[in-house]
Amino acid sequence: MYYISEYKSKAACDQANQNKQGIQYKWAVPYDTITGSAECLVALDAPECRESPWTRSNHLGNGRDGIANTYIWTLPYFPSEKTKRCVLRMRYNISTDDYDPYHTDASQNYDKIHNLNVRGKRGNIVQVYPAVEYDFAPNTLTLEENDLIHIQWTGSNTHNNGQPSGDGQAGDDGEGTTGTDRNNIAEVLELNTNFPLPFESTTMWKDTIVVWSYHGKKMSAEDLALNLASSGYYECRQDCSENPAKKKSLDNLLNNAPASYGGILLQFKKGTYHYICTRNNNFTNRSQKAKIVVK
Repeated sequence: MYYISEYKSKAACDQANQNKQGIQYKWAVPYDTITGSAECLVALDAPECRESPWTRSNHLGNGRDGIANTYIWTLPYFPSEKTKRCVLRMRYNISTDDYDPYHTDASQNYDKIHNLNVRGKRGNIVQVYPAVEYDFAPNTLTLEENDLIHIQWTGSNTHNNGQPSGDGQAGDDGEGTTGTDRNNIAEVLELNTNFPLPFESTTMWKDTIVVWSYHGKKMSAEDLALNLASSGYYECRQDCSENPAKKKSLDNLLNNAPASYGGILLQFKKGTYHYICTRNNNFTNRSQKAKIVVK
C-alpha cells in the first residue's frame, strides 16, 4: 500500500472510495510506519505468485505451445503520479548487483512495453542442446501503434563449448570469431529474402519515434538504422563521436562490435516490418529472422 496525505481522517479516506477512477483507499496502519498511526493508503492488488510455466529440464525457452515463455506485467498506478518503486521478483540465479537500477516516469505507466530480445547460443542444433540456436524472441511480435518496443540483447566473448560439453556435442559452429556472440537488426523485404535493404528502401526506421536509448543522444532514422545494424558500435551517422568517420570500420562479421546491445525504446508506425541478423542468418538450418506487425 501507499500513503496518500490528502485525506487526514478515516471518514475522508472512506469517502474517497467514491472516485470514478476505481481507486481503492483504506484507513490502516502501514507496515513501515514509525509512529504506528493509521493513515489513508492506496490499496494495491495482491502480488501475483505463481509457479513457472513448463519448459524442458535445464532450458529457459519454449513452453508447451512452442513459443518462448513470457510474463506480462502491468505496472501499478499511483494517483499521486509521483515516482514510486515497483518490484518484480524472479527466482533465478541473478544477483541485485548484476543490473543497474532504473525508475519509470509515472506519466509513462500507461504505455505497453514489449520486450524484443535474442535467445539461444552459438553452435548448431546438436552443439547447443538442450538450448536452441540464435533466434529473436519473440520472432513474431504483434502490437498496437501506440505500444512501445524495448529492443535489447546480451552476449558473450568467452563462450566455451569444449569438452566436457554436457548434454550436447562439443563445438560452436558459427560465423565470426569462435567463442563470441554477435547480433544485429537489419531490415529485409520479406522473410524469404536474405539480403538487407539499402537504407533508402527501408520503411522500418522512417517516422519511428525514439522514446529512450542507452546513449541518450538524439537520433535520426539513419542513425537508428546504423546503430542497430552495428549492434551499437556506431551511435550515429555523423553528429557524434561514435560515427563511421571517427571509428575503425565495422567488421563484416561484427567481430569488433559489442556482444551486448544496451537497449532502445521505440514506437513504430502501422505496418509490417521484416528483419534479420546479418551474421547468424547462415547455413542451411539457421534462420535468424523475425517480423514486427503494428496494427
